[in-house]
Amino acid sequence: MRKSRGFTLIELLVVIAIIAILMAILMPSLNRVKEQGKRVVCLNNLKQLALAWIMYADENDDKLVNGAAGYSNQDTGWGDHGKELAWVGKCWADDYATGGQLPEKQQIEQIKSPYGALWPYVKDIDLYRCPTGSRGEMLTYAIMFSMNAVNHPPTQGVRGAHVKRRSEISNPAPAFRLVFIDEGWVTPDAFAVYYDQEAWWDDAPVRHGDGNNISYADGHDDKLVNGAAGYSNQDTGWGDHGKELAWVGKCWADDYATGGQLPEKQQIEQIKSPYGALWPYVKDIDLYRCPTGSRGEMLTYAIMFSMNAVNHPPTQGVRGAHVKRRSEISNPAPAFRLVFIDEGWVTPDAFAVYYDQEAWWDDAPVRHGDGNNISYADGHSDYKKWKGIETIQHGRDLQRGHLGAGFVPSSPDGYQDLYWMQKSTWGRLGYTPTH
Repeated sequence: MRKSRGFTLIELLVVIAIIAILMAILMPSLNRVKEQGKRVVCLNNLKQLALAWIMYADENDDKLVNGAAGYSNQDTGWGDHGKELAWVGKCWADDYATGGQLPEKQQIEQIKSPYGALWPYVKDIDLYRCPTGSRGEMLTYAIMFSMNAVNHPPTQGVRGAHVKRRSEISNPAPAFRLVFIDEGWVTPDAFAVYYDQEAWWDDAPVRHGDGNNISYADGHDDKLVNGAAGYSNQDTGWGDHGKELAWVGKCWADDYATGGQLPEKQQIEQIKSPYGALWPYVKDIDLYRCPTGSRGEMLTYAIMFSMNAVNHPPTQGVRGAHVKRRSEISNPAPAFRLVFIDEGWVTPDAFAVYYDQEAWWDDAPVRHGDGNNISYADGHSDYKKWKGIETIQHGRDLQRGHLGAGFVPSSPDGYQDLYWMQKSTWGRLGYTPTH
């Protein structure tokens, strides 16, 4: 019997070298995906804290929560909080400046009731810290000085537009006023910014890449998710998404226009993390599809072109009021700008609407009766009933391959449907209407 031959030392070294090379190639990509996931979690934390901050004001006669961490019920030159419970208690050690920390259990006690005023609104301890924060710190976020926090005397150069009620935030609007910032560790009071000196007080934290996560007084964290389904981390003429994870991954088959579908399991994988940026916020796969959608499709909704999605070159007639931040949605207001639409099946990128042509790009989907369900940038949703007979007919006859056909209305009602869709998408018409 011939003895089996094992690997030689050289062969083993070659295999190990190949594995090492592959690891060197893959590790940077894996690290980037991991960091993107942590940044998304941090943004969600800030959003939840900002919403809690708003709810506190709503339930307390418009009064802002005491933003000076650890300084409850104190009248001092640093702030007037005589009968105000701080948003969190004293979570830092006296020697914090040299790296000292309180035990984690003690920090958690100071975040919860009866010490933390926001705990009744955010009862998840993990939401109080960024996953990339300093080890052992259970609190990494701070409220800004101006938001009913620490108001230094004028001689120390920080007295400015200090507000104690949410209604006082008017110029600029709440969408432009900071509330929370990710510092990366726990510190006393609040995040300090000079008002009347051309200098930094607290240095700008650099926490994710070359920037930081923040939240605003209207509850948003500003940056819009990449709305081009399946197009993550790409800089192309179709959209600038160099470091942006798409809201969902590639859920469609290459032959989708003729009815091709990916296996359901593969579609679900592309909706979830690490491919789908919205998955950490919506972890129910059934919410990504309409129950009347095409069989076998796990995704039936699309984001509108204008909402940080696919921004075609001007020659293709769709460049308009393309926005990458929620604060840019101003005219018309978020309550009148479309975000999601029910297409009924999964398609690449986003829902296409012309900006400077008096025609449809993607036909109006007719999904429920003679209309469709849609949602807006302020978070509300509605049912839109189409008026034009031809709008309804084209929508009902819509086939997967019937995209980009440039359908032109034939009735006054049909034109009104088109104008409504274009204005709701881009905010305005890029041409002079004929009807």
